[in-house]
Amino acid sequence: MKNKIEITDVKDGLWCHAEISGDLDAETADLFEQMIMSLIDGNKKIALDLEKLRYISSAGLRVILKLSKHAEKTGTKIVICSAQNMVSDILDNFGIEEICEVYKTFEDVKMKGKTFSDF
Repeated sequence: MKNKIEITDVKDGLWCHAEISGDLDAETADLFEQMIMSLIDGNKKIALDLEKLRYISSAGLRVILKLSKHAEKTGTKIVICSAQNMVSDILDNFGIEEICEVYKTFEDVKMKGKTFSDF
């Protein structure tokens, strides 16, 4: 069975640009958590690019919260960018900006990232 979620990560300067596609729900939350945890272990700045994420459930939101807390403890910065339509609305209603920074595009992350202090 093919995964309902895919993560492609590319190093872009100081950032690990993780492009997420598919659905982040109860079925895929554990896999998503494992994949992002492995990125946290090797990177200080991670941008979760949600442009191709079609759906996020409460299970997905819980994982993002958990990952953000873990990243903070390890000195890694996680930001979210490029969320579209329904996913953007769900994140807004959840209050994601209380957990991590949110940007319209990855380019915005890189521009703002020039002013982030190093960890």
